[in-house]
Amino acid sequence: MSNGGDEFQITRIVAGSAARHAALHLAFDIEPPPAEGTSAAPVADLLASVRRKTVSIDLLLGAYRGRELVTACLAAESPGAAALVFVPGKLETDVKYRATVATLKSLQALAWDRSIVILEVLVAPGRGVLGDLLKESGFRYLTRLRYLMRDATRKGRSFKAAHDLEWVEYAPDRELLFQRTVEETYTQSQDCPELTGLRRTAEVLAGHRATGIFDPALWWVAMRGDKPVGVMLLNRIPHRPVLEVVYMGVAHAARRTGVADALLQRALDVGARMGVVGLSLAVDQRNTPARRMYARWDFVEKGARDAWIVTSPRT
Repeated sequence: MSNGGDEFQITRIVAGSAARHAALHLAFDIEPPPAEGTSAAPVADLLASVRRKTVSIDLLLGAYRGRELVTACLAAESPGAAALVFVPGKLETDVKYRATVATLKSLQALAWDRSIVILEVLVAPGRGVLGDLLKESGFRYLTRLRYLMRDATRKGRSFKAAHDLEWVEYAPDRELLFQRTVEETYTQSQDCPELTGLRRTAEVLAGHRATGIFDPALWWVAMRGDKPVGVMLLNRIPHRPVLEVVYMGVAHAARRTGVADALLQRALDVGARMGVVGLSLAVDQRNTPARRMYARWDFVEKGARDAWIVTSPRT
């Protein structure tokens, strides 16, 4: 395949290709790559996800000029019609810049053919040239994500959490309950509202299940009487004693009634029983109410990334 004009040959780099090792590391800005048979940490983590079958790396493209591999981009596809794109940020030459734009455009065409709906790139703040490249490639800036961590070993302050809730754990026959509750929490949400409705809720939950290590005992719907009022989805992070909040939401009608505090308290209590040392999450920086709540619960910012997205023309 090629969409790079006469200058570049855009090629899908398949499993077993002699170039695959170098291309994967190039997509992660690791040049030169380590010797064959070993992988740098981020690539090793990705390959572990591939072995767990929560990620596919079939969409790895390289741009060649003659025999030279100029650049490589990867769409790491997860269940749920979404993929996280890895793009080299070291754009030291105009040739590499143009090759990367051509590669990203080709990657989008392949992604839409595979029924992927959203491609997302996470960029360290301040990477101006990379932002220009993404814009030229068809991506648009979404928001800045703030990554927060809470020490789970330390008892926090007490809040007026709701005490009238019952907890329902996830099971396959409760999938529709979880879908319906998540949809209720989207109403007037300030957390990446541009993404609402782009994918079916079943696809969204499939994507959440593929994040980290899924354990149905760590997914709950909070019920108030016969009404679902909130949802907490926790996954374990591989090789770390940390739980990740992959999604947390409160139904619009139940907000400011202590449900969010109850969800967080339950997450910390369960984490303490499991022996984890931290609770992590990401929040849209525009979501002021959520950020205030996490600050009350002593979450501390550990990093930030700018999210850029492009969506299928079918959405």
